[in-house]
Amino acid sequence: AKAMKVYNVPSAFVVPFMASIVPAISAARVRGNALEACDVAERSMRMCTLLCLPMAVGMAVLARPCMAVIYPGSAEQGGVLLTELGIVCYFMTMSLMTNSILPANGNERLPLVSSLLGLVTKIVMTYLFVGNPALNIYGAPLGTLCCYIVMLTTNLIFIARHMARPMNLWRIFGRAGISAGIMGVAAWAVWNLLHGVTGRTTIPFLAAVAAGVTVYAVMIVALHAITKEDMGLIPKGEKIAKWLHIR
Repeated sequence: AKAMKVYNVPSAFVVPFMASIVPAISAARVRGNALEACDVAERSMRMCTLLCLPMAVGMAVLARPCMAVIYPGSAEQGGVLLTELGIVCYFMTMSLMTNSILPANGNERLPLVSSLLGLVTKIVMTYLFVGNPALNIYGAPLGTLCCYIVMLTTNLIFIARHMARPMNLWRIFGRAGISAGIMGVAAWAVWNLLHGVTGRTTIPFLAAVAAGVTVYAVMIVALHAITKEDMGLIPKGEKIAKWLHIR
């Protein structure tokens, strides 16, 4: 239950964001500009990746110290479960995002299909994983991961078939993925170095988080993973883009 509270944090960022992109896509369709609707959908998925992928990577890499700092004295299993849930949370948030894009594009029934496929996958895989004595409770997040992978993959197929042009998957996932990977390595290295030297938890954890945030910010700007136009989808985005010299 404690790990689940941390796991749900990224979705709190996505839900308000979805509320802004649905009318933007719908408005483009009303104007008869299908390509603009595709552009908004692609930028929305890219922004979701840029926001939630680093949270997922950070959660997975720093799961054990995170649980120790937020919930002192919590069971060791919590850190392992949070590592798994950290991976799950990105696929969950992207599934939520694509579930919003499809109805905004006039495909209201398709998210029901992907959700049904995901539900069936979750039931079957959770039964198989949890029933495995080697996994036991650790199999529950794996079943959830399979669920959201199926949902997201199905939604991406639907988007490719029903929107005016295919999404550029490299622009959505590529540069953000590289940035998040380097961030994860940096955060893990700082945590292990400082924890090994000091034997403490809180300060090394906070330093690792700060290092990860700094490295990620530098990487997404250096790799041009985000544009000024992308930042326009979030509140105060243009001011933030100007401050970070994002073009």
